[in-house]
Amino acid sequence: MLDASFLAIGIKTFLDERAISVGDYIPKKIVDGIELATHLVYIMSDASIKSQWVEEELNIAKVREKESEGFKILPLLIENVELPTYVKHVRYADFTNWRNPDAYRFSFLEILRAMKLNRGYLVQMN
Repeated sequence: MLDASFLAIGIKTFLDERAISVGDYIPKKIVDGIELATHLVYIMSDASIKSQWVEEELNIAKVREKESEGFKILPLLIENVELPTYVKHVRYADFTNWRNPDAYRFSFLEILRAMKLNRGYLVQMN
């Protein structure tokens, strides 16, 4: 739903299911995707917090955030879980009530503001 929301307003996204083809070397594609990105949305759920892949991707993104001006990691909470140490001191977007259209819209606009992309956009989601 989040990916579709970004695409609907013209924001290009990297989604592994779409960007990585059969036969591609997964780690390289992910590193390339992070290198090309202006932002990384870190979706926090029980599964993502326990995932070694997500931890490695986040470590790559942290290095990029320190080295590249403008690149930013945007934490997004979709389940009530204990926050990882990295996020405990960072403001995150609360998507735990994402099934509620008004709550989703509010949180999505917070992400756009963090990306400095909310100027002139009218986001309407049904």
